[in-house]
Amino acid sequence: MVHFQNKNHILMWLEKNCSRKTIVRALATEGEIELLGGFSQIPPTSHPGWIVQITSVHGRTWYVAVIAYQNRYGIRILSKVPWQNWIGGKSELMNGDNPKRYERLKCKINFI
Repeated sequence: MVHFQNKNHILMWLEKNCSRKTIVRALATEGEIELLGGFSQIPPTSHPGWIVQITSVHGRTWYVAVIAYQNRYGIRILSKVPWQNWIGGKSELMNGDNPKRYERLKCKINFI
């Protein structure tokens, strides 16, 4: 099993393993990419993972989850981010690119 050490490792793995050509193209050359960090569960599964927000040059946005289960990873395209499950942490991978913003989003969801 691959062990991701930083954002670039996740992005390279996604580029190699994602079956959607538009997402791969956005990853490889033309898109904006934001690592949203670690999540304790990524619905509809109960497995943890990371979510990456990918936006093409044409403005199309995908929330792509890399889900860790057993001894492998899977990919799921999400319609929304489950902020209530964001866990953050001490590493870049768990915190994501903007942890203060994500903490606010998590608190906002949990407050409602």
